[in-house]
Amino acid sequence: MKTLNHDRTVYLPQPSRSLSVACPRGLNVAVVVPQEAFAETLAASMREGGHEVRVTSSVDEALRDARVPQADVVILGVDPLDASGFAIAKQIRDQAAWRKPLVVAIALRKDPALQYQAEELGVHLYLERPIDLDRLRGTLRRFHHLLASVQGFDPVI
Repeated sequence: MKTLNHDRTVYLPQPSRSLSVACPRGLNVAVVVPQEAFAETLAASMREGGHEVRVTSSVDEALRDARVPQADVVILGVDPLDASGFAIAKQIRDQAAWRKPLVVAIALRKDPALQYQAEELGVHLYLERPIDLDRLRGTLRRFHHLLASVQGFDPVI
C-alpha cells in the first residue's frame, strides 16, 4: 500500500497474513514414552523443530522429575493395556502452578475409553498412531508463537 505525502511516495508496511512473532528459543518439551524407538523418533522430530527435548521412558522416573510438569509441552505415550502415562497428566492437572504445560497424549491404538480418560484428565491434544510428525511440529510451532506473544514469556524454565 502506498500513500502520497507532499509529492513524495511513502511505502507503508503491508499487513501480515500470518502471525509473526520473534521466537528466540524453542519450547522445552518432555517426552514420556515407554517405547524407546518411538520416543527417540519423537525427540528427533521435536529437535528438528528447534525445541529442547528431554526423553524419559519410565513413568515412575517422570513422576519424580520436577522438570517434567514444568515443561512447556509434555508428550505422553499411552496404551489401553498400560495407561500409566496418564498419572503424569493427573499430576499436571492437580498441580497448583499458574502456568501448566500443553499435554499431548499419543495412543498406540484407537480406544474411545482411553480418549475419554484423556479428556477427563485435561489432556489438550489426543492423537492415535500413526501420527503425522510434521503436523505435530506445526501444532507446537503455533503454540510457541502463542506463548511468545505473551509479554515477558520465557519458554525455557
